[in-house]
Amino acid sequence: MARRDDWDYTYSSSDVEQLPWYYPKLDGDLGKEIRAMGLKRGKFLDIGTGPGTQAVNLAQMGFKVTATDISMMAVDKARKRAKKYHVKIKFLVDDILETKLKSNQFDFILDRGVFHTLEADERAKYVRNVRRILKRDGIYFMKCFSTKTPGHWGPYRFTKKQINEYFGGKFDIVSIRDSIFSGSLARKPKTLFCVMKPAS
Repeated sequence: MARRDDWDYTYSSSDVEQLPWYYPKLDGDLGKEIRAMGLKRGKFLDIGTGPGTQAVNLAQMGFKVTATDISMMAVDKARKRAKKYHVKIKFLVDDILETKLKSNQFDFILDRGVFHTLEADERAKYVRNVRRILKRDGIYFMKCFSTKTPGHWGPYRFTKKQINEYFGGKFDIVSIRDSIFSGSLARKPKTLFCVMKPAS
């Protein structure tokens, strides 16, 4: 409950466009992968949709989008954004750690900033849940802070080795590459952009 209350406070007390992770365009790394893979249709889940920018961009591209967030305030604001851009998106208040989403229902899943907020003892459950709701031939895209981002502020930071340790077994790692987190911050945090498929 505390996590939900914290995020509700963040979204109720802030201008979403000033939040560090606000980025109105489609994430550049995700866009490159979608184009390289020739993806045009399918069911896309945006976990931790926040202000809904990624969900809106994906819907505009023709994907059937479901967007979830632990915060009702975030979902309310994201829903208003979708209405503004005249796109149809299924919004749900949902905690990925206790998700009510059904198994094997999404072709693609995006996490742009949820995994790296989780405590160490929550991460294995997160991985299991993401694997469960992703189709067996689906693709999972994840962006998280890298240990190359200096300091201790904000979310947790990860190495490529740690990503392999957390996700290996449940997922086959297609690629992990160094990138940045585009948002409202002047100095862009260093990230890892990961592409994975369910392990066979």
